[in-house]
Amino acid sequence: GGGGDGGAAAFVGDVLQVDFDFAGFDATHDFHAVKSYLKFLFDVASPLDASGLADAVTAQALVGSIVRVSETDVFGFTSLVPVSTRPEREYAQHVVAYATTRSADAAFRRDVRALFDDTDSVNVGLLLNEKMVNAPPQLAPPALRSVFDEVADVAQRDAEYAFTHVL
Repeated sequence: GGGGDGGAAAFVGDVLQVDFDFAGFDATHDFHAVKSYLKFLFDVASPLDASGLADAVTAQALVGSIVRVSETDVFGFTSLVPVSTRPEREYAQHVVAYATTRSADAAFRRDVRALFDDTDSVNVGLLLNEKMVNAPPQLAPPALRSVFDEVADVAQRDAEYAFTHVL
C-alpha cells in the first residue's frame, strides 16, 4: 500500500483544506472501516461475507491503500482481491453470485459466469474502490494507479495476483 505521514485538515479563510494520507492496510485498525464500506457497497439484500472480504482486503500488505485524514478518520480504500483462485472462501462465492445475477443483460451474466467457470485459464480479481460520499473524486485516480502498479509488482512473485480479468 501507499504511505504517508498522516493527514491534516485546516481552514484557510472559508476553505477547508485537507491532506489525505494513502497508507497500507493495518488489519487491526482498518478491518471495521473496510467492512462498513463493503456493506454499503453491496446492497443489504445481497448475501455477503463482509467480514471475510474485509479480512482478505486488510490482510494484503502489498496491495491496496486506505485513505485517511487521521488515525481514525477513514475516507475510503482501494484494493484488488483475488476471487477466482479462492473459490472455497465464502466471500468469493458471494462475489460470484452477485456478479452473475445483478445485470439485466443475460448475455453479460452468461459471460461473467463463464469467466468464473474457467478456472484453468482465467484469474479474476475484484477491484474495490470506495470512498465517503463527500470525499473528493480526485482521490480515485492516484489510488487506482497505485493499486494496479502494486498488483503488477506482486504478480511477479505471486501468481495469484497475475489477473487475466478484473471485475
